[in-house]
Amino acid sequence: VFPYRTCRNLPKKPCLWYQLNRCPAPCLLKSEIRSTKFESNCQKNIKNLIKILQGKKKQVLNNLKKEMKTLSTQEKFEEAGKIKNQIRALEKVLSHAMIFNPELQSPPIKGWNYRRIEAYDVSNTQGKMATGAMVSFYDGRPDKNSYRRFKIKTQNKPNDIAMLKEILKRRLKHKEWPYPDLILIDGGKAQLNAAVSLTKIPAMALAKKKNELYIKGKKKPVLLKKLPREIFNLILQLRDEAHRFARAYHLKLRKEALLPK
Repeated sequence: VFPYRTCRNLPKKPCLWYQLNRCPAPCLLKSEIRSTKFESNCQKNIKNLIKILQGKKKQVLNNLKKEMKTLSTQEKFEEAGKIKNQIRALEKVLSHAMIFNPELQSPPIKGWNYRRIEAYDVSNTQGKMATGAMVSFYDGRPDKNSYRRFKIKTQNKPNDIAMLKEILKRRLKHKEWPYPDLILIDGGKAQLNAAVSLTKIPAMALAKKKNELYIKGKKKPVLLKKLPREIFNLILQLRDEAHRFARAYHLKLRKEALLPK
């Protein structure tokens, strides 16, 4: 979105960062151009990056929109088009940014005061080398010291619900591990019912196909996209992290199985 140079000395030819559109490649420009317009644009990009990191994203977007409008009025359509592309790219990046406020205003789910959340997922190949994963977030951030992985013991055929129940039972036996305020399951209503049958801890299940959130005590699922951005991002990050952790362990077991004994 805001490319900038990272090299101290200009190389004689463009580097890989230029090919990836991460650098505007001042090495391609003539010295007199580089010292004026390029330096101005580079400084502007860096200032915008700093503002984004300071949380002033709305200010940056508004400034870009004003600049685009001014360039269009001046009939500088090519430059206006570049700004428009920047705005689109920035909005896309920010829509996936992890922004969390533990004291949410007007929470869409009554009683949203969950500080510690555990997310679960299972990974297997037709029931073989099945693994389960538990990831834990505290105040919206990964608590990697509380991550746990499970090698499924009781199943040798594809049965995600039975596997989920096994890892939940094994987890709940460990009272020395801090109990979560909320459990998030990768799956639908069946997976949620499996969790509810084992514990009184509040639980939710996220169905991938439509990104519907099944909630303990509610008859109809909630569309994830209708939730505030803070909750939307947090739930997706939990789901993706549990999937990554479970799959990584599953692939590790598969790789070990291929090694000569």
